[in-house]
Amino acid sequence: MKPIDEELLASQADKPVVTVEPHNILSGLGGAVAEVLTTRRPQWIERVGIRDHYTKSGDPSTLSEAYGLTPAAVIAAAH
Repeated sequence: MKPIDEELLASQADKPVVTVEPHNILSGLGGAVAEVLTTRRPQWIERVGIRDHYTKSGDPSTLSEAYGLTPAAVIAAAH
């Protein structure tokens, strides 16, 4: 993600933004995008990913469901 393309983000962010990452949302893609947009083009941002807590190991599809990382969850966040 370094260096993040601030110009590209600002130019493409004319609508609400949803970021999706299959890990903790802290200090990740969503945070980097939020940092850029809060100073360049403030707007609504929804970060989809694992909230700040310890996770478990297991079957990927089961974990995706448990942590809200399914296509349906991403669509719901976008709405």
